[in-house]
Amino acid sequence: MSAILEKIADELARTALRLEEELGDLDVVERIAKHIGTSSPTVEEAFRTAVRMRRAEASAIRYMAKLGGKAAPRTANLPARRDVAEGKT
Repeated sequence: MSAILEKIADELARTALRLEEELGDLDVVERIAKHIGTSSPTVEEAFRTAVRMRRAEASAIRYMAKLGGKAAPRTANLPARRDVAEGKT
């Protein structure tokens, strides 16, 4: 069951983060989390965890790209909060 939970949470997190970037609305993820929680607190917590993991991943990728070097990623196509996108990490 946990594999299904993780898959659902990660797909929802990716979609919510893309929506956040598209709309420029930093509260949209929180509203989605609360909405999910009305029907499943378990999925809500997994969603919040997946969002934190995706944001951390995006921040790390952008930071490595900023550092440069051959091993650093050249592009970072992951959605993230504005502070991460603007290099304020």
